[in-house]
Amino acid sequence: MPLVSVIVPAFNSPHLLRETLHSIMQQSFRDFEVLVVDDGSAPELRTVVIPWKGQVRYFRKENGGPASARNFGISRSAGALLAFCDHDDLWFPHKLARHLEMHRRSPEVGLSFSQVIPFSSQEGPRPALPPLTIRSLGKNAFASFLRRNPIVTSSAVVITRAAVEKAGVFDEDLMQSDDTEYWLRLSRHVPFDFIGEPLVTYRLHAGNLSRNIAVSDREHLAIYEKLHRWPGLGHSARAAVRARWTRHLLSCVRHRLRDGQWHEANSLIREAVRKKPLSLRVRRYQAMTWWRCKKAGEAQQNISDKLLFR
Repeated sequence: MPLVSVIVPAFNSPHLLRETLHSIMQQSFRDFEVLVVDDGSAPELRTVVIPWKGQVRYFRKENGGPASARNFGISRSAGALLAFCDHDDLWFPHKLARHLEMHRRSPEVGLSFSQVIPFSSQEGPRPALPPLTIRSLGKNAFASFLRRNPIVTSSAVVITRAAVEKAGVFDEDLMQSDDTEYWLRLSRHVPFDFIGEPLVTYRLHAGNLSRNIAVSDREHLAIYEKLHRWPGLGHSARAAVRARWTRHLLSCVRHRLRDGQWHEANSLIREAVRKKPLSLRVRRYQAMTWWRCKKAGEAQQNISDKLLFR
């Protein structure tokens, strides 16, 4: 039985998957299995795994999104440690070895994650993320992750099977923020730790799901609402969730005003006021939203008048 199961959710882009699998198969640590979960891709994706026949287990399922593909892989994996690698990311050869060293040194850790190097074919590599100011998170991971999620990509993560048994699996109702919700949920059950060196190349391209801001906004609001309803959440933690929820609402207001979605901006700022009625920042956003919507209404009225009396 392998010690590590590497789960690769894949959807189309066979040329990227080929490079990803090549990087995985170059690992210095060898006691692992690879599961490619084809999430309803075009038929040619299957041909990518042929060179690694006998080394890579290939599964095909109906399209259900990244969370569904990861959960499918988890259910068919055998390792005590679970590593995720998106089909368009690349691993450094010593990635699994570094994670294994950490988990052997600190067996209580349920999730370890590393730095990544974002890479764009137009701009080349960028500075490693997250910065080294992130240190051992231990039992304070929930508060840290609530402020800002330092995990750039799930390809940087290794979790224990014991952590999955405590926290459950990914939320399949979320199409692109499932990982954020899962890290937060895991952080309530197990300690986290950080490997302060780049072990992943995170490729930036037009197909990245994370670039759909509207979907991300909607899903993060759903996440904070879900967190706020968690049973057993202490008063201070619940207040922190409400504060983070409010900050995200204000971020959504900015996005809607930028895109000229005045009705949506008004609805969101009213919700933020209900969450934090005494917050000066919220009241400033409320005034800004009112002024921007008023100006937009006047401009629309002028346009209508010109068309009417042309």
